[in-house]
Amino acid sequence: MNTYRAVEAEAIRSMLSGALRNGDSWERLIEAVGIKPSLLGEEAATLDPRHVGQLLRSLAHHLQDESLGFLSRPTPPGTLALCFHLTVSCSTLREAIGRVSRLMAAMGDECALTLSEQASEAKISLTYSNPHRLESVGFTTILLLILHRWAGWATGKTLVLDHVNFADPRPSYDASTELVFSCRNYWNRAENSLAFSRHYLDLPVVKSDGDSRNVLPQFADSLVYKATSEPSLSASIQRILLAAESASDITLRDVAERLNMGDHSIRRRLREEGNSFSQIKESVRRDTAIYHLTCTETPVQNIAYIVGFSEPSAFNRAFKVWTGETPGRYRETHRST
Repeated sequence: MNTYRAVEAEAIRSMLSGALRNGDSWERLIEAVGIKPSLLGEEAATLDPRHVGQLLRSLAHHLQDESLGFLSRPTPPGTLALCFHLTVSCSTLREAIGRVSRLMAAMGDECALTLSEQASEAKISLTYSNPHRLESVGFTTILLLILHRWAGWATGKTLVLDHVNFADPRPSYDASTELVFSCRNYWNRAENSLAFSRHYLDLPVVKSDGDSRNVLPQFADSLVYKATSEPSLSASIQRILLAAESASDITLRDVAERLNMGDHSIRRRLREEGNSFSQIKESVRRDTAIYHLTCTETPVQNIAYIVGFSEPSAFNRAFKVWTGETPGRYRETHRST
């Protein structure tokens, strides 16, 4: 039986703030998917994630706006389906992201998508101008989650994220964002973005036009639920490594014992997801270094030992391969405010 972690009602209220801007009544929509409207008025309430995707889809239908009231002009129903349809003819994920970026640009400049590549890291950055000055974390979380899930759907693989950046300050319901992304979440950053290993961009798009038909309802309904209740093996291993005092000391055998699986089964499942244990471990080591450089006062020499290097010079070389910058330069330019 699948288990899941609940989503805080405050996070749902943030997602609904675009609809509430015009004084719209959302009680009927909430009740239609089995949620008591009174829950949204209870500070400590939580919601079943199985209802979140259904609620957002119902809301988009009710508003006739797939941007849920967060943009100046409604996004016509069918726009997201069109994006799915137009990207299945792309050769690689890199090409598909570029096509989505151009489609978004054609719809206006209030929400823009850019892809950047530096050293071994790739980043999908999302710019949102927030024309109505609403609380934007709910909306940007939805968009980033859709992008992440879409990339996995298009390639048939699991995209392991190094980290997720949010331009907003950390909200009271930050635990809900950490539910849907198995990596670290950073707040008060210069942009909203998904950071991941650059090699994923060369993955082929394996979906066809037939796959894109009728996929959206199931995709939307399971958007949050699958992320919270059915994490991939890659995500489960990433969480184990992140929780460890030193990920570099964790072996595949350690993970196998923790998950009650055999080494061979883990390797096979990870291959099916398009990953390997060494790739996931490298991702966690890279982001652990970034975390200490941008969020703590830990000396660079100590960070080198934390992420598994016996010599700071070796860490400096590896970090430059990862990011294109030295640890000192990265700390200077990316320091959390």
